[in-house]
Amino acid sequence: SDQKVSAASFRELITTDLRPELARITAPTEVVYVKFNDARMTPELTDRIYAMSYAGLPNVELKRIDDSAHFIMLDQPTPFFAEVDAFLAR
Repeated sequence: SDQKVSAASFRELITTDLRPELARITAPTEVVYVKFNDARMTPELTDRIYAMSYAGLPNVELKRIDDSAHFIMLDQPTPFFAEVDAFLAR
């Protein structure tokens, strides 16, 4: 791949704030997120960060899965798929 294109794409990805667009989402939404194994990131702090990040999304449900990293579905498959199944069963 072209390094300049990749760099430009990555820059745009990390600098574009789409939070103002969240209010346009009308579908039921559940955000499954992690609590990293880092003592500085307490569960309460993590929850507040996600709550603030998704505050503009109407009727969002936030579900934290602890002891995971970026790939929740691989790190904690049982709780992850339980959350997905419960959400889809509604």
